[in-house]
Amino acid sequence: MRPRIVAWTAKFAERHQFEDGVTRMTNRLKTMKMAWDQLVGNSPVSAQNETLAEKSGARRSDTAEKGSLAYRKNKESIRSGSIPTKYVRLLDLIPGDRVLELGAAEGVLSLLLAERKRKVYAVERKIERHEEALRLQELWRAQGRDVSRCEMILGDLREHFDLLPKVDTLVAVRAIYYLRDQIAEVFSEVGKHVRYVVLCGNKNRAAHYFETNGHPADNLGRFNFYASIEGMRKVLEDSGYTVDKIVSEGDPIVIGVKTSVSARRI
Repeated sequence: MRPRIVAWTAKFAERHQFEDGVTRMTNRLKTMKMAWDQLVGNSPVSAQNETLAEKSGARRSDTAEKGSLAYRKNKESIRSGSIPTKYVRLLDLIPGDRVLELGAAEGVLSLLLAERKRKVYAVERKIERHEEALRLQELWRAQGRDVSRCEMILGDLREHFDLLPKVDTLVAVRAIYYLRDQIAEVFSEVGKHVRYVVLCGNKNRAAHYFETNGHPADNLGRFNFYASIEGMRKVLEDSGYTVDKIVSEGDPIVIGVKTSVSARRI
């Protein structure tokens, strides 16, 4: 009897050692897959977060560094009213009395425009940047600046297409390439309602795109094309705009105009 018990115990231990090994290997493979999925942006958590973001139209930044680079580097001077050329150079190029800024970040350009325009909508998806924009607006208002005509909106433009018939001009600075596969969808809708579009790209992204023959190794990949004059021009022309002006110095700027759009709703 005892030898049978010993044999059975040995088999039981051997079986559980095998199962433990399989479990460890399975868990290790799962961990490796999760790491890979997060690297390429396909993890269930990432997908769930993106779904929630799409429903709410907003999301928290995934990076430790909060805020756009130009704002982080110049935050104190911007708060005191000394504005970098990156923003100021655009002011005289933006036509129309009612403007929507796509990807307004900390709201600097939108607030500057509000001092000149009848109405400005600053649309931003990242909560931290939207909140900082609200703080900057209050700070400038306390300094006596007339920025009350700027409305800060937290969300995705696709959740706010109802704003498009209310504006003359859409502005997007270093932003449209983040739309990725939704570029055509968004600008198809923009083209139905908005007379002017002012796009500002990113000279570094554009240069890297062409240096790598259209295959940059960063997370935006082929969408870096839309940081270039060629890419922005294509977006506008595909949406029925005539390119009215191109500025090639610094970050490139391309301005499109339409002679016919749907009637504006106030």
